[in-house]
Amino acid sequence: MRRLWAQTIWAKDAIPLLERKYAGPLKWFVFPVFDALMITLAVRALFVGIPSIDTMFPDGAAKATYALWAVFGVICLTGAVFPRLAALEIAGKIALFILLLIYLLSMRNAPVAVEGARDGVSLLTVAAMLIPCLRLWILGIEVRGRRNS
Repeated sequence: MRRLWAQTIWAKDAIPLLERKYAGPLKWFVFPVFDALMITLAVRALFVGIPSIDTMFPDGAAKATYALWAVFGVICLTGAVFPRLAALEIAGKIALFILLLIYLLSMRNAPVAVEGARDGVSLLTVAAMLIPCLRLWILGIEVRGRRNS
């Protein structure tokens, strides 16, 4: 178990000392929690659906979207927890970003009963899309740094 823990983002030297002030909270908490929330959202959607996606896609396609969302959430969480799997996380984060974009587009086209609800949820979705963008940016910097060293 210790050998496995030593491979995680929470291992003692997983984040260089000079980066811990800013990267630590993001890598230890924000990114793994975001991925866990994406998995939770996807599993919930598998059981009860997401109305805007359900109206945009046939039932089978909507369920497949939710299943993919869960799979990519697990891939992202695995990559966030195990830094050596950064390439896997990059692929997963790109896919999650695309799924969030699909949700945003479906929300913008869905009929809503409450005026302003579409704009509010759309802005929250855009805010949620910033986290995978930030993570992809950081992963790109790290990959480039490894290539240059």
